[in-house]
Amino acid sequence: MIKCITYTFVIALALMCIQGSASASEAPESSEFSITGQPVWYKVGSKPVEVRALATHRPLGTLNAGTPVLSFGVTKAWITFAYQGTIAYAPAGDFEEMYPVQKIEPAWRGYGPSLEDQVKKTREELVKLAHETELLNPELKKTKPGEAGQGAVAAGGGGPLPGVQNAVRN
Repeated sequence: MIKCITYTFVIALALMCIQGSASASEAPESSEFSITGQPVWYKVGSKPVEVRALATHRPLGTLNAGTPVLSFGVTKAWITFAYQGTIAYAPAGDFEEMYPVQKIEPAWRGYGPSLEDQVKKTREELVKLAHETELLNPELKKTKPGEAGQGAVAAGGGGPLPGVQNAVRN
């Protein structure tokens, strides 16, 4: 009789180990959880939710519908929070955010014109200045790079100044 009880106990223990390893393999990987997010209040939806320990993936208990929870990590699939002194997780689809934050990006713009406006204004000023320069000095119209210096010498503008002696002596 004792052999039969011992044999039954060993088989039951083996089945529990096999069942435990199967449930551990079905549990999500630890990389799927976040424990470093900003704290956000959630409440359980319309049905009770099973809570599991993050370290062992074993069931810790059940949260009833409408129970508030302060989470410190949320991913697409899971919410992590403190439950009975341990870090716990539950499926994110079973929770509703209590105080949703509307993420609206304001149309921020610094004072003064934008860079695009400044570039446009500068181009317009340069075109206007070039046009005015051509109207005031028609002879400055597109000259070749080497002609500017030759024109000055031909007009008598180059060479030594009158009354100044050569500073270099032979």
